[in-house]
Amino acid sequence: MSPFLHERYTKITAAKSDAQQHILSSSASSDHVSQVMKILHIEDSMPGKVLVREWLRRDPENNTIYHVTQVDKVGDALTELHENHYDLVLADLHLPDSYGIETVTALRQASPDTPIIIHTGTQDIKLLEQAMQYGVCRIPKGNEEAGTFGHKLKDALLNGCAV
Repeated sequence: MSPFLHERYTKITAAKSDAQQHILSSSASSDHVSQVMKILHIEDSMPGKVLVREWLRRDPENNTIYHVTQVDKVGDALTELHENHYDLVLADLHLPDSYGIETVTALRQASPDTPIIIHTGTQDIKLLEQAMQYGVCRIPKGNEEAGTFGHKLKDALLNGCAV
């Protein structure tokens, strides 16, 4: 982990000991906000959680506020989806309590109308094709850049992720 991310990670964990959920708003000022997006992020890797928060905080358009709730497991995500409305679910496919297409089907059953984007490094073409049959889009792990992730989410939604 880079020194910058290590410092951010330390500050975040020191400020909030419960890493199960973290709500983040970008630094956009209210007079320039054109959209608020509520995202449920399912990721069991702390570095992955920190990176997504950083990427969304640095939205270059500076006109979207992202409210991000992060959970480690699909079971926790299902509870969140039952209790709250989300504009988008961003999920890894390899989690402690669910793996692969099971993750997608559980999320889709719990919230049939919520767009789902899988954020995964898997190269399993069969798994990715199965996921696409559930109306899911993919942003591959590994080619993200700070300042472009929010744009990638919006672009994926505009280009057919919405069900």
